Amino acid sequence: MVALISRLFKMLGVVAATCVGIVVLGVWALDFFTQDLCANSVLAQYPAPGGRIKAVLFERDCGATTDFSTQISILSIDDTLPNEGGNIFVADSNHGKAPHPVVRVIWLSEKQLRVEHNPLARIVKSDPRLKGVTVEHISVAPKG
Repeated sequence: MVALISRLFKMLGVVAATCVGIVVLGVWALDFFTQDLCANSVLAQYPAPGGRIKAVLFERDCGATTDFSTQISILSIDDTLPNEGGNIFVADSNHGKAPHPVVRVIWLSEKQLRVEHNPLARIVKSDPRLKGVTVEHISVAPKG
């Protein structure tokens, strides 16, 4: 009887260890497969004339299955760019039709920003207003 109980406890130990291993492996797999595969590379930062906010022009890469995109976020002057998409402008090359969505950022005043972009680019997002700033989006053909 003692030997039977001892064997039962050993089997329960093996089952418990296996369950713990499966749970740990599952948590690791969930973390691995759901992590953000996108990364931002800052191209330029444009402080507004008042110096309290800035426009950050950056390129976002989300891996081999997507095109690079050119994006813009308006942030407080001391904020760093989060690993998120642009909050006022997002464009890509439109499947190669635009060599690269060339973007020009111009502050017209502390509360007015102009974003000039390649007309062949595919515009995914172009918000007209954010954080008290009016954003003017203009399609401009590249010179040359």
